[in-house]
Amino acid sequence: MDAASEAFKTWSNVPVSARIRYMIKYAELVRANTDKLSEIITRENGKTLADSAGDVFRGLEVIEHTCSFGSLLQGESL
Repeated sequence: MDAASEAFKTWSNVPVSARIRYMIKYAELVRANTDKLSEIITRENGKTLADSAGDVFRGLEVIEHTCSFGSLLQGESL
């Protein structure tokens, strides 16, 4: 909790557009490392590789949705 509170002090000043660029880069890294991430999940949780790949894909969907926040916030507070 302390780390999150500390990070909030600087992260809260980062504009939404810059945050989105970080998330786009994050999505690129997840896509590029899907196989490795799936293998890690399989080793740690005993899931099948296909199930683990599904988990990675679902996580990627969440990241991609986050990348749309700029347009979702228009008209509210950007």
